[in-house]
Amino acid sequence: ESDKQTQIANGQSGWTGVHEWEKEMARSDAKFGPIFAKFAAMPIEEVAKDPQALKMGGRLFASNCSVCHGSDAKGAYGFPNLTDADWRWGGEPETIKATIMAGRHAVMPGWAEVIGEQGVADVAGFVLTNLDGRKLPEGAKADVANGEKLFATNCVACHGPTGKGTPAMGAPDLTHPGAFIYGSSFAQLQQTIRYGRQGQMPAQEHLQGNDKVHLLAAYVYSLSHKEQPEQK
Repeated sequence: ESDKQTQIANGQSGWTGVHEWEKEMARSDAKFGPIFAKFAAMPIEEVAKDPQALKMGGRLFASNCSVCHGSDAKGAYGFPNLTDADWRWGGEPETIKATIMAGRHAVMPGWAEVIGEQGVADVAGFVLTNLDGRKLPEGAKADVANGEKLFATNCVACHGPTGKGTPAMGAPDLTHPGAFIYGSSFAQLQQTIRYGRQGQMPAQEHLQGNDKVHLLAAYVYSLSHKEQPEQK
C-alpha cells in the first residue's frame, strides 16, 4: 500500500507510467547499485577485463549509446567508430570516461569565405594526396602545392604541422582516412572544409551517474583493447 502512495517527481501519488518507471529504476539501483559501486572503485583497465562488468557495460551501451554509435559500436556517418585506434579526443581510459561524463562539442569552422572555392579544392587535394597518400580523382582541379601553403597558414593550429591532429581540441588525425566520420573522398573533404562541421556528444553524468559511466568507459575501452577477459 505504501508503495502505491510514493510520490513521483511532480509531487503526485498513485499510479502513472512515470511513477512505475521511477519505481523500477529505484528497484534496479537497489539491486545493482552495490555492483556498480564495486566496479567504480577499480581502475578502468581492470574493469575492462571482468566478464560480468563487460556484460553490464554492454547492456548500458546498447540502451544508451548504440543509437548513435551502432549496435556493433563501429559508428556511422557523423559518429566515430569506437572499436579502432582512432580517437578524436584521446583513447586513454580516463579520457574516455571524461568524454562520456561531460560530453564533447567539436567545432570545425567553414573556410570557404576565407580561402575561396579554389582554395577549398586545393586544401582537400593536399590532405588527400600528401597526408593520406591517395591520388586525386580523375579530372580534379586542385593545386596541391597551394593547398599545402593554405594548410600551413590556416589548419596547423588545430591539426598540427603534419596533420596528426590534436586530441585536446578534438581535431582528428588527417593521415587516417578511416577516422573521418564525415567521409574521406575528395568531394566529402571539400564539403567539410567548405562548410565546417559541428559534432556533439551529449554528457551522460546526470543521466547515468559516475558508477554507470565508469562501467561504460571500461566497456568502450575494451572494444579497442581485445584482451581476453579473466575467467571467474
